[in-house]
Parts: sequence; structure tokens; C-alpha cells
Amino acid sequence: MARKLSLSIVLFFAITILTFSISQLSIAASVDKNGVIHWKAQSTWIRGPGHQELADYFTETLNHLCKGQLVIDKMYAGGELVGAFEAIPACSKGKLDIVSGSGFYLTGSLPWISLIIGAVATDMKYADQLLTWQWKGGGLELYQEYVDTKYNLKVFPYVVTPAQVIYSTKPITKKEDFKGLKIRTTGSVNMEFYKSLGAQAVTMPMSEIIPSLERKVVDAAKFALPYTDYPVRIHEIAPYALSGVLDMPVTISMEMWINGDSWKALPDDLKEKVEYAVKLSQFWSIYHLGWKNARLWEKMLDEGLKVAKASPELQQWMYEKGRELGEKYAAQDPFAKKILDSQETFLRTYNKYYGHSVFFR
Repeated sequence: MARKLSLSIVLFFAITILTFSISQLSIAASVDKNGVIHWKAQSTWIRGPGHQELADYFTETLNHLCKGQLVIDKMYAGGELVGAFEAIPACSKGKLDIVSGSGFYLTGSLPWISLIIGAVATDMKYADQLLTWQWKGGGLELYQEYVDTKYNLKVFPYVVTPAQVIYSTKPITKKEDFKGLKIRTTGSVNMEFYKSLGAQAVTMPMSEIIPSLERKVVDAAKFALPYTDYPVRIHEIAPYALSGVLDMPVTISMEMWINGDSWKALPDDLKEKVEYAVKLSQFWSIYHLGWKNARLWEKMLDEGLKVAKASPELQQWMYEKGRELGEKYAAQDPFAKKILDSQETFLRTYNKYYGHSVFFR
């Protein structure tokens, strides 16, 4: 009797351990019979040139570096497995292992994320500043700390983009043009910024921008960059553009989001390779997008896009509105203050040397 009882106990614990292991695999990565780790991946982007191409480049780079130990079989586009806005939360829950997406899509639950990845409410104006703060000045650790408050995710910023133009169906050149303007943007800070200018700010996935402009649901939109904007012919629907620093001087526009359990399950050497793939993709995106954007911008101008550069008075007005928002956020929330203080401390040292240069400007 005692022997049967002991065998039952051993069997019970064996089944429990096996069940736990299987359940862990179901919420993290799958491992095939050869020991290869397979990650299920999706982006939040529409398929085609631009954002999805960058996500695919990361996938190819990671697969090459990992040499069959860790594999992303396919980087699905937004909506092919789950909705674009649902992808990052789905990754946190283990339905996906990795997502290429924007932190701006999480501002409903992480309102200060725009201060980390790019907003006029901060003093981060140039790519070299933002990248150096992220990788060496404590920005990435602060970003992870903030994400940890709500999600089971590892975050790696990997695409940095310059200030985006505002495309519009009517000219925007002065303060009064923002009053009542219906504009698509992303991020709670950026939305509040445009509301402070008198506009009606809304957000939506990239796939909905063109139909919304066509149906006059919005009058204007922050889309992305010429490499993404030209193929969808946004300049034919919204033939006016306002350029300048505007609401987002420079942004981390794309991040890789990895399920926390999938990340923890990786051996250290594969974790290093994931980080290398991120950095290589970030470098590739700078020169790849830089050249493509320049050539396609020229085409958009040739095809009739009318561009107005924000006047010094208009840009100064925007800077002042942004500064007011930054001061407001720092006063009302300790984490917002922590982010802004970290950036200010970093820039005090960084700008002593680089403040006079034109690096990335």
C-alpha cells in the first residue's frame, strides 16, 4: 500500500512538472525536436516597403546571427495574426513571442512613453542625443522600468526617424490654421500637444490613415516618412505639407517587443545575438531610410506636393507649448519627472561637447 502510494505521488509530481513545462512552452517560444527555438512574430505595420521592410530586415539578421538555434519563420504584418493595436499586448500575454511595433501604441496604458521615445515636451532634438541617451545614458533602462509596470515585455528601440511632416488637405502655415484642424497623430503627449494648439487630435493604425483622409474624417495626418508615404500616394490625397520640428523633433519610431518569458528562456549567447540584430538593424535603417527618403521626397515634390516650412514664429510657439506640457507632466507625475530629469542630466554633459556640432543634425 505504501509503495503504491509513493508511486502515485511520484507520478503526480511528474505529471505536474510535465504539464507546467508544456504550459510554459505554450506561453513562450516553441522548441522543435531538434532543439531549435521558434518565435512567432508579427509587426504592427502594413505589408510593403517602409516599416514592414525594416521588420523583415531584423528577422533576416536575427536568423543569420543565430545560425539555426533561434528562428523566426515569418514576420507577419499587422492584422495577419492579431490587430495592429492588439499586437504588443498580445505579445505580453504570450500569444506572440516578438512584435515589431511602436511604443506610441501603448500610450493609453503608459502615458509618458512619448517622453522616452520622442516628443516636443522634451529637450531631445537630434538623433545622436536620443540614441546615445538610450544606449549609454540610462534611457533604455528607464524605458524597461516603465514597461515593467504594466507589461511582461522586453523592449529594444531599433529605428530612429527625423521629424515628420504634417500632410494636409488644405495649407497649414500659421497658428490660426490649427484651430479646429482634425489631425491624426500617435501618442498621448503628441495628441495633447495638438489639442493645446486648438486642433482635434485622433489616433488610428497606419492602414486607416489614407481612407480617413479620403472620407474627410481627418484633415491632416502625421504619417511617417517618404519611403512609407510615397507608395500609398498620400501626396495625391493630402497635397500640402508642413515641415519643421513640429511635435516630434526626433523619435524612436519602432521597437522590438519580446515576451518576457520567451526572453528569459533564451541562453545568454542568444540574448546577445538578439541585441546585435537590433543594433545592426538600427544602423541599417539610418542609411537605408536616409537615401530612400531623400529620393522619394524629390519625387513627391516633382509630383506636386506643396511644402511650407514652419516659420520661426510658428516653431517657437510650438516649442513653448511643448515646454509647458513638459513642466505640467513633471509636476503631476513622479515618473514623468524622472524621465525628464534623466534627459536633462544627460544633455548637460553631452552637449558640452556635441552642442556646437552638426552631428546628425
